[in-house]
Order: sequence, then structure tokens, then C-alpha cells
Amino acid sequence: MVHLDAAYDYAHWLTRDEPNAEDVVQEACLRAFKFLDSFHGEGGRAWLLAIVRNTYYTWLKRKQGRGTERVI
Repeated sequence: MVHLDAAYDYAHWLTRDEPNAEDVVQEACLRAFKFLDSFHGEGGRAWLLAIVRNTYYTWLKRKQGRGTERVI
């Protein structure tokens, strides 16, 4: 993938953790591949980084959701 290094660098900056950055990038690449046919334009790097950002937000919500469960 052409912009994989940029995607990883961005994910690492967001997560501040190598394994989590790898997970975010892997999920983002799967999402990008799934929606590749809907991409029209020349901004492939910006498109991929937006997917990384959105994937990070999803990952963060899942992570926060696990720690906030209450036992009654």
C-alpha cells in the first residue's frame, strides 16, 4: 500500500502505542479495501488518513466501553 507508512505514523501518534497503532492500521486498511470502489479522486493519502482517524475513534470508543462497565 502506497501510504502505509503515513497511516502507521498517524495511528502511532494517535494511540501512542505500537501494538495498538498496528491494530488500528490493520482495521483501517480492511475498511479502505472494502470501500475502495467508492473512492473517486486524487487524494488517496488524505482519504486513507481519514479512515485511520475514524478507525481510531471507533477503537477508542470500544476501549473506553470495556472499562466503564458496572457490576450491580
